[in-house]
Amino acid sequence: MPERPADIFRTFLDRATGHHLVTACAADAAGLAAAELARRWLSARAGATPEIIFPERGRLLIGPALADRARQARAEALLALDLGADDSAALPDGPTLFLDQHRHGRCTTAHVIGPGPEPRPAGLVLYEILREIDADLCHGGSCPAVSSAPATTSADLAWLAAIVAEGGHPRLTLPPDAATAAHLSKTSVREAAVLLNSAGRAADYPVAATLAALASADGPAALVAGDSPACVALQEARTEVLREFGHWSHQRPHFMWRVALVPVASPCRIEAILAAMWERQLPAYMIVVANSGVAAGWVTVIARTASPERNLLRLLDAVAPAGSPVQALGRRDYVEAVVPVAAWREMLAKMRFRNPGKLVPPAEGASLF
Repeated sequence: MPERPADIFRTFLDRATGHHLVTACAADAAGLAAAELARRWLSARAGATPEIIFPERGRLLIGPALADRARQARAEALLALDLGADDSAALPDGPTLFLDQHRHGRCTTAHVIGPGPEPRPAGLVLYEILREIDADLCHGGSCPAVSSAPATTSADLAWLAAIVAEGGHPRLTLPPDAATAAHLSKTSVREAAVLLNSAGRAADYPVAATLAALASADGPAALVAGDSPACVALQEARTEVLREFGHWSHQRPHFMWRVALVPVASPCRIEAILAAMWERQLPAYMIVVANSGVAAGWVTVIARTASPERNLLRLLDAVAPAGSPVQALGRRDYVEAVVPVAAWREMLAKMRFRNPGKLVPPAEGASLF
């Protein structure tokens, strides 16, 4: 019988006890809230305060890049949240646990906990695991690596799980205890998710300061209404991202078969919100938003589809150039990628778009509006 996710997590904690633990996450609302949830619970329950690492601006923290960053952080144990799962990302000489909802590579050296039958952000899977461990300890269970009398339990962190649910893809309903908590409202959770997403999308990329603000917050309202420099920077980032989105939302797609391509050149990572907008308007299409303005020489891509008849992984496999350093995370309905400009032009040609060179706006012209 396969191990339960909670049992896999317990085993990981037992192996990680006494070692420097690093948690890796994406620089978006679901990733940052999940990493903070893990940090608080592990600090209170397991006596370990993990270091949090996140991608560099305009990059994905997956595969060998993840392993390299973990080694730079002197990781002796690694918890990776929705950053893929394969042997190249695992620590060679320490325990690694992947919680991931994407297509996995070959993974024989580390445990992988998936989302279940339907896609769910890793933060929600983690929250359910922590609730199960807490409930088991309350009923006399034991876990050597976990304190039975903590100052913080998973119930205290429901607001972080609520942000994960609101900010992730797909967007899900709040966990039951988060939805009924007296100090939470859907509006505050939604606003907090928007602010955290803005940190990872803004041109100056204030993710480190955002993690510090998140660590000191006692709920979503503290982020939304806070007046600390980090909270003010989040509000400014939100304004900047919305302004960029407003400008580029007028860019009409280019069509080829069932692919709707939206090329932009913005210093802000607005691909995800543009893709969500066009997915609502063109539900039968594969929406591909490609931004050549984030980092010179690279294109950051978000693809989404609402059609059960479309498969973005099949499209990616068909057009990705062999041997090219394309970074990609994906599911059938969602793909995120970072691609060299030359490789992206080749991919556009394979998708049979005409004049692919004209469909990559120059990064030199990218500026904030």
